[in-house]
Amino acid sequence: MEFDVTELRLLEETEEVEIETVVSASRERHRTPVWAVVVGPHVYVRSVNGLQGHWHQHLRNHPQGAIHAEDKRIPVRAESVSDQKLLHQVSEAYMSKYVQYPQDVAWIISPPIVATTVRLVRELESAESAQSAAGCPRTLQ
Repeated sequence: MEFDVTELRLLEETEEVEIETVVSASRERHRTPVWAVVVGPHVYVRSVNGLQGHWHQHLRNHPQGAIHAEDKRIPVRAESVSDQKLLHQVSEAYMSKYVQYPQDVAWIISPPIVATTVRLVRELESAESAQSAAGCPRTLQ
């Protein structure tokens, strides 16, 4: 399944979204603010805390999650990205979208952070995941 045009526009225009992840052991859901960019029909995020970022670790262990923008919850599945040309395009998207934050962008396009690039693939919503996400706490990790 792919993001629809309305979802892509929303994610492109929203400065900060929240990534919802599942802690594998407890099945508890957490939401963390992140910057997301759109390249073509795909959405990408990076962990500013590198590979040690909690949400990034949670997605590696349990790739199903969701992205929240405004009042919309979009179920996703995370995929690692290693193609150098694509990683460069994602960095360019961050530089363009977040031009007003040059120091933060310098960090998010640095090699340790580029290594955390994740493509978010649109998934179908299950009734169970929507219901359990309703009380999902927000974290800053």
